Amino acid sequence: TVWSISSGISFASAALIGTSLAEGDKCEVKLRMALTVVNVLVITSIIALAEIYWASPLVLMFTKEPEVVDLFVATFWIRAMCLPLNQVQVVLTRGVLTAFGKQRFVAVS
Repeated sequence: TVWSISSGISFASAALIGTSLAEGDKCEVKLRMALTVVNVLVITSIIALAEIYWASPLVLMFTKEPEVVDLFVATFWIRAMCLPLNQVQVVLTRGVLTAFGKQRFVAVS
């Protein structure tokens, strides 16, 4: 599905960022973060726009009721616009968690 494309890119990016964080390489982290944010935003924005364009055929696969179709098409853009933001937060949080997993210890205060 289209969601798996953006998720796969996000997970791979998170692994790269997390590895760089664990190694303590600031320059590599900054480079990978910048490239990741740009790539994730561009790719997921294209996917989100495609989802908005095909919202009506998408909902028609599940229901033929006109009220449901109209409501879905009228509100689906909200979910579609959240996709790029969600993928950015996935990359950031998974990257940090990957870094924690690759370190020898985690200091607790």
